[in-house]
Amino acid sequence: MSERQWREGAMSDAIAGDGSGETARLREHILQTRAELGATVEELAARADVRTRLRHSAEEARTRVRQSAQEAVRSPVPWMVLLAAAATVAVIVVVQRRLR
Repeated sequence: MSERQWREGAMSDAIAGDGSGETARLREHILQTRAELGATVEELAARADVRTRLRHSAEEARTRVRQSAQEAVRSPVPWMVLLAAAATVAVIVVVQRRLR
């Protein structure tokens, strides 16, 4: 029985019933429960799919690394630190050569 037929049955039950609409409410509750159960099953299946989860995690990590690299290139602070380190090494080398 399709969902549409089931709903139509609910409507006819509500019309033919005692007027309380209890049957229609029960059918709607069952439909809602089925939808929730379907969502839960999909979520559990996604959690059980380790391969897809690993791919997704790897892609997220790649994205984070790319973003960090782009921010580092754009930011002048790492370049300044690198320049300061190079200047320090150059000064040390010059001083050591003069002392020899």
